[in-house]
Amino acid sequence: MVERATLWVEGLSRRWTAWRKTRAWKRAAALLAVVTVAACAVYLGPQLLAGLRGLDWATLRGAVRPAGLSVLLTAACVLLGGLNWWLILRGLGYALPLDLCLRIHTGSNLAGYLPGYAWKYLGKAYLTGKHGVPARALAAALGYEFAGLLLSGLLVSLALLPPSLQAARWQPIWPALRGAAIALTVAGLAAAPLVLARFVARGHGSGPAGRFARPPVLWGALLLMVGSWLLYGTAHALLVSGLAPLPRGGWQVCVFSLAASYVVTLVALFVPGGLGIREAVIAQSLGTIIAPGAAALVAVSARLALIVAELVAFGLAFLWTALRGQAGGAAGHTEAAEEGHNRSITQMGE
Repeated sequence: MVERATLWVEGLSRRWTAWRKTRAWKRAAALLAVVTVAACAVYLGPQLLAGLRGLDWATLRGAVRPAGLSVLLTAACVLLGGLNWWLILRGLGYALPLDLCLRIHTGSNLAGYLPGYAWKYLGKAYLTGKHGVPARALAAALGYEFAGLLLSGLLVSLALLPPSLQAARWQPIWPALRGAAIALTVAGLAAAPLVLARFVARGHGSGPAGRFARPPVLWGALLLMVGSWLLYGTAHALLVSGLAPLPRGGWQVCVFSLAASYVVTLVALFVPGGLGIREAVIAQSLGTIIAPGAAALVAVSARLALIVAELVAFGLAFLWTALRGQAGGAAGHTEAAEEGHNRSITQMGE
């Protein structure tokens, strides 16, 4: 079963690589991105305006502390993404420094807002490849990260799916369908490290040897993804609570709203940063527990909070590197001075 899945992933990777290099695909992806963002703007814009017209601003809390804490937790989640990239590369046998992985991850996140498709992943591949990671291992690492984020986000979304958003006409069989979907998602997460190890081992020297692939480390990366979804969802709930009072069970809806919005945008790689799509999903799902206008306002605020958090994480990653460089330089000067002192003593003795 694992071997068959490995062959399927390898064939899909080859076809996808060849397809995305064609001029027709690039034009189609750019056109699709424009159309999708425009459609989301057409949906979200009137909803936001209509909601704001009927919104009682006196009902909004406007609490600064929860919003500020939300930004800090979101920045922490962005940095956890860099830690996750470090774990994935180590699981494949490439021990890049942690601060370098943090810089690569935070920098490629900002590149995700550039026009085009999947710039976040292309930027991450380019920045990581400059440090000696071969193309096959990069393809495996990026595919694993993408599949892990998609499956872990889907797992969190299914596990925390609010009753108000469940399909009413499928109610008799809904628990069975939901349980089967969760089981398949967990099975996919459990098998992903094994499939990745087989995929890399088939490289015949173009990647790390199969014995260097470490499934326990790769499973650890998946667990970190699940924890990051929950932490990011909590940050999202804090942002919502800073604008509107949360009813009972609101945390569950907020985490589901956040995870589901990202799962949808992960599929829509051609949209820069998931712009518009993520806001539409958040506004629609949060509209079940707070006023529609407040939900639309939260959707826009969540985008602004994310941009600020990504800039903060980017700055912290480079600040850490600078501080480490200064510490390393001071240590180097100290070692050189000690070596010169010892050499002088040796020469005097001679």
